[in-house]
Amino acid sequence: LFALVLMYICYNWFGVTITGLFSPEYMNARWSLDRFLDFASHVWAPILVISTAGAAQLGARRERIGGGLALLEQFVEFEAEFSVLVARGLDGATALWDAPENVHDGGILRTSRVPAGEAVARSWPAAAAQARALADALGYVGVLAVEFFAGPEGPLFNEMAPRVHNSGHWTIEGAETSQFENHIRAVCGLPLGSTASRGAAEMANLIGEEVDSWPGLLADPAARVHIYGKGVPAPGRKMGHVTRVRAESGR
Repeated sequence: LFALVLMYICYNWFGVTITGLFSPEYMNARWSLDRFLDFASHVWAPILVISTAGAAQLGARRERIGGGLALLEQFVEFEAEFSVLVARGLDGATALWDAPENVHDGGILRTSRVPAGEAVARSWPAAAAQARALADALGYVGVLAVEFFAGPEGPLFNEMAPRVHNSGHWTIEGAETSQFENHIRAVCGLPLGSTASRGAAEMANLIGEEVDSWPGLLADPAARVHIYGKGVPAPGRKMGHVTRVRAESGR
């Protein structure tokens, strides 16, 4: 967990400081009450504390949070969550898929759908430009997922994943070239494939024992079921996903 917190801090610093992404207010700190109160007086908003002892909201006891490395982050109001999926080749060429709108429950991604709603559409141009700038600044090769909040004043950078991403699984059936194929094309120095969508797509994760519903899902001719072979289902564990794609009007 310590490594994850440190990675999260580095991602935020690089994304915001080097490439100019807009993010919620945050502070990297060795946990102390004074640092907490100083940050709280600055942002004047609810705060999330992410530490080596886990995450807790304002008011949690210090014993729960611990005295280690912590990230203090401002809570923000947003209308939707979405991802920008960027493929970048060895030659610097980039390709982006349509932005999936993501719905989480209990911190776990439940669904990703394309096309996204109006709030994401408003944030898309700025978010796409920021994600491209981030990939270029990193000299990144492969698929990079950059997650945003769609806020009233535009996109807010949440976090990034330097890999193919769960919110991009819909591209297997829903795009001309999937995130997996373009990742391989990129690292092999091959031309990137078309990222055009084949229609309206929705990917739903199968969490825990939900995977046991696969026979019924296979009875749906519109469903494409993927089982990960992880063994015994566990609560909160992603065991597979199902994707449905339908043609959009006018296509």
